[in-house]
Amino acid sequence: MGWHFFWAAAALVLMAGCMGGEASLQRLPVITPTIDARPTATEVNEGPGAIEGLVVDDEFRPLPQSLVEVFRRKSDIFLQLKLTTDEGGRFAARGLAEGQYIVYVGRVGYYDDRPRLFVVEDGRSTTHTWTLEPLPAPDPFHKTFNHRAGFTAFVCAQVLGQNVSAACDPLSSRSAPTGHVVDEINQTDLHTLVVEANWTPAAPLVCNAGVLTHVFGPGHTGTLDDAAASNPNHWDNLPRVKAPTRLFVPRYGDEPVAMLSAHRRSLNGGENVTTHGRWQFVMEPYAAAQLGTVVDVSCLVFQTVDEYATVFHGRAAAVDWSALT
Repeated sequence: MGWHFFWAAAALVLMAGCMGGEASLQRLPVITPTIDARPTATEVNEGPGAIEGLVVDDEFRPLPQSLVEVFRRKSDIFLQLKLTTDEGGRFAARGLAEGQYIVYVGRVGYYDDRPRLFVVEDGRSTTHTWTLEPLPAPDPFHKTFNHRAGFTAFVCAQVLGQNVSAACDPLSSRSAPTGHVVDEINQTDLHTLVVEANWTPAAPLVCNAGVLTHVFGPGHTGTLDDAAASNPNHWDNLPRVKAPTRLFVPRYGDEPVAMLSAHRRSLNGGENVTTHGRWQFVMEPYAAAQLGTVVDVSCLVFQTVDEYATVFHGRAAAVDWSALT
């Protein structure tokens, strides 16, 4: 019931001193290994060996969410483990059999470390510290993406703010999302996301319903119906659903809407949510009571809605910034 719109921003794709070790370590020239089709794992249990590490910047500050890839070097070279560092910049690849391993470390915004060869001896642990050099800071910029959608009419009875028929509830009658993918957002250092929708009600005196925008971050792995408050990778513009709507998502801050807030970490198992990757947007009609009485109606006539998603890289947006002005 009603037509709604989906689009996605394919964005910000993660690629990104020594501590004494018990096993030998060599530096290798850059190579392109032949990787077989074995599945990538986050843990293995093939032996008692381990490679443990600390990833820091050039001022010895830990670098969380660095990507670590461990390749097994045997008759061929294959990707055995893919890990990310914790908040202290540490990782541990355990359960390794005796043998040779090539380790790559990288992080968004930093030069990748060269591949390194580790020899793991039976039952022993190898430790190492990786120091990554920051890339030159890009010039701050922002970019706005505009998409238009049309919504068709429906009218439903409401009692105490609830639609009497579930078929009239846009949250339970969503059709398959349609739209397209935007590839232009490929920079790092996302600081602010501003999502706005604007329209002129086709019948403002008798039917002025709202529009609900869902935003799903790169860490979202479920369906686009998962708008639960417990989903750390979901944002929406509630309760502001009348034109114009506005959703302001900063990177930092104490408020729950911030990407790296304590609230979202608590919903995400104590880890920061992922901000590099594919951001997805769904726009749909939102039934709104018209009379404000116990028994009411909700409606939505056909109208055209423009949605604007603006991404700020390298700097935060002013809290009152708008693409509509």
